Amino acid sequence: MFFGRGLSEQPRATQYDLLPGRTARLTYFDRDTDPMARSVRTMSEGQFTPVVATLEGYAVARVSGREAARPYAFDEVIDRVRRDWREETENEWVLRQLERMRAKTPVRIVPARLEAVKLGPARGTAGPGAGSAVGGAAR
Repeated sequence: MFFGRGLSEQPRATQYDLLPGRTARLTYFDRDTDPMARSVRTMSEGQFTPVVATLEGYAVARVSGREAARPYAFDEVIDRVRRDWREETENEWVLRQLERMRAKTPVRIVPARLEAVKLGPARGTAGPGAGSAVGGAAR
């Protein structure tokens, strides 16, 4: 149907790299959050989605079928596993660096609130020739 409209097939396309003027058979999962996946999720088999904005322009999809729930295949999750592994490795490196810096750098903090509430001499007690007195703050 789409080939009659001048569209050519794009082999090995994904929902993120489908090019303008091309058609491809794509698989969407319930976890997908891109605009096309959200619109396909609500359609029945054989229905067309409305025109949806994608990264490469606009697209229309026809739902050709639905599969029953099943465990993910290795090639479906390998990118997620790599990303999770990389994030975990980076997080461990950052934590090691923080621990190293904490061990080498002593903490010397004077909270700004303490600076703001330093008390001076009470009114009327400090004057010429008067002894130094530490007073309280008036309310």
